[in-house]
Amino acid sequence: GMQLPGRELIESSHRALFEGPLRGSTIGGPGDASVRFPREDVAIVVSGGGSALDGGDAVAQGRESTVTFVLVRSEAGWLITAFQNTRVSDPRAAA
Repeated sequence: GMQLPGRELIESSHRALFEGPLRGSTIGGPGDASVRFPREDVAIVVSGGGSALDGGDAVAQGRESTVTFVLVRSEAGWLITAFQNTRVSDPRAAA
């Protein structure tokens, strides 16, 4: 994986993906998410998800992910301040 510092780098790298190999793809997931509030103005959200490269609704096999968001409440509303997308894998397969 990569860590990209700053909105501009994150935006430009995603633009290249969605104008290139991920053009027409969709994001989906099981819809269940766990939400935890370590403080009243901070939320941590963890959910399953993944992508469908054919633009359909079903997540493609091997494209399942666990996504984590950190949100902070501001005067403008809830803002995403951090995001992690980790591909689901079976750790036994690496052994």
